[in-house]
Amino acid sequence: MSLDEHTVTDESDHAVAKRTLRNVLLTQAYGYDDRTSGADLAEYTPVSESTVRDLIGELRAEGVPVYSLGDGYFVVSNRAELERCLTAINDEIETRVQTRERLIAGVSE
Repeated sequence: MSLDEHTVTDESDHAVAKRTLRNVLLTQAYGYDDRTSGADLAEYTPVSESTVRDLIGELRAEGVPVYSLGDGYFVVSNRAELERCLTAINDEIETRVQTRERLIAGVSE
């Protein structure tokens, strides 16, 4: 799904916001200790916080290793941070698998 399918942002705002986000993340949110909230990132752009989340996904698809852990987004800057992110993702997957299994069991009874 493209950003155009679920936002009113026009292409020029989209391009400006994406370029701005890339720059802010790479210069001000490089590493876990410098993470920045989506609301703060939106302050730098002409788009909403929800659109910032969509743009973060686009930046990831383009190879910018952005992740949100705790209270903000950051560019994963080293192997230890990557491992921390992967652990969080794996924990989330396990929680979702357990939720799925419990839902199935609850309806099957």
